[in-house]
Amino acid sequence: RDQACDLHALGAQCPPIRIVAGWWDIFLHQALEDFAAARAARGGAAGVELVVYAGGHFTTAGKRMTDITWDTLDWYDRHIQGRAAGGETARRPIKAEVVGAEPSEFL
Repeated sequence: RDQACDLHALGAQCPPIRIVAGWWDIFLHQALEDFAAARAARGGAAGVELVVYAGGHFTTAGKRMTDITWDTLDWYDRHIQGRAAGGETARRPIKAEVVGAEPSEFL
């Protein structure tokens, strides 16, 4: 994480942020801190999303790259382009994959 980026200091000017991590990711703790800081900076407003996949840092990226890419492009369409994807108007701020369940089963 970039130490020069202080999400708390950005306040309402904090841009939309999508954070992707894995349950065994070496950066999971920082991802959770960044998610909380971005939500607080944006006043709990929409535009901050946390996705946690089953796996570690590299296994998540390696095994789920296609899912991560398409989901991120959809997120960009909604938050950067202002388009609702597939008629969806709102998503949960946290999407967590269930460990030991079928792949792509999320809470």
